[in-house]
Amino acid sequence: MPNSAIELLMTTQSASNSLQNGAGVKAARQAAVVFFHTSPVHIDTFNRLRDRFAPGVEIAHVVREDFLVAAEKAGGITEAIEFRVSDELLRLSRSGVRLVVCTCSSLGGVVEAFDAPGMHTMRIDRPMADEAVATGGPVALVAAFEPTIAVTRDLILNSADAAGVALDVTPYLIPGCWEVFLKGDVQAYYEQIAAFLSELGATSGVIVLAQASMVPAVPLAQGLSVPVLSSVESGFQAAIEVLQQLDDAPGQASCSS
Repeated sequence: MPNSAIELLMTTQSASNSLQNGAGVKAARQAAVVFFHTSPVHIDTFNRLRDRFAPGVEIAHVVREDFLVAAEKAGGITEAIEFRVSDELLRLSRSGVRLVVCTCSSLGGVVEAFDAPGMHTMRIDRPMADEAVATGGPVALVAAFEPTIAVTRDLILNSADAAGVALDVTPYLIPGCWEVFLKGDVQAYYEQIAAFLSELGATSGVIVLAQASMVPAVPLAQGLSVPVLSSVESGFQAAIEVLQQLDDAPGQASCSS
C-alpha cells in the first residue's frame, strides 16, 4: 500500500507501466489527465474508458489507498486527511500536471476545492450529481462505505441548489459490504451490491451509486425499473471535455473547478 510516496501508473493506449517517486512525477507531467484513486481497482476501468472514448490520450493514475483507510478509521474526512491530500495535489501541481480528476467520492470535495495556478481539478461524481438532479428525483443514494453517504448527499443537494430545485434524497448503506471489499473479494462485493439493488425495489426516480467501485455490480442486479447512475462514464467524458477546453486555450492558466 502506498504511503508517503506516490504510486503512479502511466498508461498509454498500448502499454501500462508502473512508475514510482521521481519517475512517477515525470510520467504525470507527460500525461494529459491524472486520475486520483484510493483503490487500484479503478485503474483498468478508466483505462478501458480511455480506449473507448479517447483512444491515444495518455493518462496517469495516482493510487493512495492510505487516505481512504485513514478516513475509515476517523469516521470521515478530517483536517489531517485534507492536509495530506492537499500535499499530494501540490506535489502534482509542482510537477506540471494540468488536470487531476478525483475518483474517490469521500475525497472529491477536498480535491475539487484545491487551488493551484496552472492545474485544474475536478471530482468524478459532479456530473453524476447534476444528472441526478435533472431526473427530478426522488434519489435513492446507495453506498457501501458509510463516510461516502454524507459527502455524496451533500454533493447532490449542492447541485440541486445550483439548479434551483428541491430534491428528495434517501440514503441506503449496504451492511457489511465494505468489509468484503477490504478483504479483496471483489466478486462477492459486486454480488452483495447487486442483491441489495435487486431488493431495493425503487419504482420511481433514480438510483445513485455513491462509489465508482460499485459500478460492475449493476449488470448483476435483477428487476431494476429505474435508471442507475454512477460517476464513472459521465465523469470520464466530462474530464475529456475539460481537457479539450484546456487544449484550446494553451496559454491560459487553469485553476480548480
